[in-house]
Amino acid sequence: MFPQPDAETLARNPQFALLWKDLTTNKMTREGISKPVALDKDTTKTREILKSKQIELAKREVVKDAVRTVAFGEAESGLTGELRETAQIVSAQLDGKLDAQDKDIVQVEVEEFMANIETVRAAVEMHVEQNVMLLCQILDPTQQEANPSALPAQVQALQTDVEEAKWQLGIKRIELASTLTQLLKTNAQLLQTAIRILEQVMHGSVGRHTRARAEHLATVAQGLEKRLLVARKTVAGQVYDARAEEQLMRKKEELDAQSAGLRRRLRDREQWLERLEG
Repeated sequence: MFPQPDAETLARNPQFALLWKDLTTNKMTREGISKPVALDKDTTKTREILKSKQIELAKREVVKDAVRTVAFGEAESGLTGELRETAQIVSAQLDGKLDAQDKDIVQVEVEEFMANIETVRAAVEMHVEQNVMLLCQILDPTQQEANPSALPAQVQALQTDVEEAKWQLGIKRIELASTLTQLLKTNAQLLQTAIRILEQVMHGSVGRHTRARAEHLATVAQGLEKRLLVARKTVAGQVYDARAEEQLMRKKEELDAQSAGLRRRLRDREQWLERLEG
C-alpha cells in the first residue's frame, strides 16, 4: 500500500503532487499494484485455467476439512462406531499424516469408507450447510432467512470495505504522526524559550513580567501535553497497531527524557534567581 504524503509536503512540492496524483489515479492502485492492461488470448486463457485450479483446490480443502470435522468432532456429527474410526483413518491419510508404507495397511479402511460413502456424504453436507448458514448470519445478522447464493457478493463487498478501511487508516496514521511530531517540537521550543527568558532575567535584560509570561507558557505547554495524552488514548485503539504503538512509545520516552532535562535546567535557574533576589 502506498503511504499517503501529508498535505504540507504536497503543498511545498507541486511537481511531486502532480506525479503522485498521476501514479495513484492512472497507473497504480492504492495497494501499489499496476492497473490491469489489455491481455492477449494466451494470457487470458492461462489465467482462467489458473483460477479454475485454485477453485478446485479450495473445494478439496473444504471437503477435507469437513471430513476431518465429522470424523474427529462431536459425536452428533452423524458418524458413530466403526465408521467414525474408519473416517478418522481416511482423514489422517488425506492430511498426509500416514507414511507411504502404511497405505496397504489402511486399504481395508478406505474400502469400508467408500462402501459407506453415502452416510459420510450426508454428514459432510450437514456440516457444510451449518457453516454456510452461520456465515450468512455473521455477514448479515438482520436477515430473516439465510441466502447462501448472496455470499460471494457479500464477501466481495466486505473485502472492498476492509481495503478501503486499511487505506483510510494508513492516511490517519501519517496525519497523526505528523501532528504528534509538530506538537512535541512546539513543546520543546516553549521550554527552551522559557529557559532563555529566565537566563535573560537573571542578567537583568528583561523585567519580571517576562518571567511571569515564561511561567505561563510553561503551564500552557503542560496543558497541551496532557490534552495530547488524552487524545492519544482515545484514538489509540483505532489508529495504532502494536508495532506503531511500540515505536511511538520509544520516541515519547526519548522526548520525555529531553523534556525532563529542560525542566531540571529551568528549576536550577529559578532557584539561582531566588537566591540572587534574596
